[in-house]
Amino acid sequence: MKTTSLLIASLLSFSPFLFGMGDEPHDAHTDAPSAEVSSQMYKGTGKIKSIAEDHGSLRIFHDPIPELKWPAMNMRFEVADHDLTYPLEVGDTVRFEFIRKEGKDIITKISK
Repeated sequence: MKTTSLLIASLLSFSPFLFGMGDEPHDAHTDAPSAEVSSQMYKGTGKIKSIAEDHGSLRIFHDPIPELKWPAMNMRFEVADHDLTYPLEVGDTVRFEFIRKEGKDIITKISK
């Protein structure tokens, strides 16, 4: 009985990992609150990996962003204005500025 109780307790302590609840999305940032609202502008550079069909977001592999303690990574950014994406193509190297609002990273300016 004691062995069964220990086994159940062990399984319960690992349940988030067994059922995938411990997994984080690739572009989750654990060092910043998800509901963060900021008017602060951040700058980044990177390479366009994809452009959403509706031109509402981009996936960029960006260089490190020290102000946010972000390493280089592939992540999705929304855009403030869909027209920002039309001159861009997958593979372009870009410089961009973004804000963080309500848990979203929103590009406000971008150039090749």
